[in-house]
Amino acid sequence: MPARKPLLLAVLLVLMLVLFVADLMVGSVPIEVIEVVKALFGQAASAQSALIVTTVRLPQALTAFVAGAGLAVCGLMMQTLFRNALAGPSVLGVTSGAGL
Repeated sequence: MPARKPLLLAVLLVLMLVLFVADLMVGSVPIEVIEVVKALFGQAASAQSALIVTTVRLPQALTAFVAGAGLAVCGLMMQTLFRNALAGPSVLGVTSGAGL
């Protein structure tokens, strides 16, 4: 059973990277995978795709990644603090405060 956790972690890491690259590809101007990778390493064939990837989509994808990681850490800290696996934002009144 313990051998499954590293495998699950590896699968989730690969899935995260695939979805990150997919986020860089999808938009009003579709860009192919090869072009996205080249733009990330500064070797894009077209200046337009490099500009779109580096100035628009990359900051947006990184912000989404950091926000998601922050929410996960906050949830983990709340569950650890209250020693309750079901602890949520309503425990501290965050939900009521947001409604106000």
